[in-house]
Amino acid sequence: MHFTITAFWDSEAGVWVASNDDLGIATSAETVEALRKKIRVMVPEAIELNGLTPENDSVPYDLLVRDSQRTPIDA
Repeated sequence: MHFTITAFWDSEAGVWVASNDDLGIATSAETVEALRKKIRVMVPEAIELNGLTPENDSVPYDLLVRDSQRTPIDA
């Protein structure tokens, strides 16, 4: 069991937003580090709530952070 959680910057709300449909989690935070802390708590809770059985005493997941940027090009 391995999960991928995706995160992106919501410029309108001014927060990072992360979610994973398989776990049924969604959360937001002002910084990526704060987002990581929330996810570390949410993943084990979601595993238990969904009745999933981890292979060992930890659940691996990837946090994919999309950070799209724009930079001006001098003509």
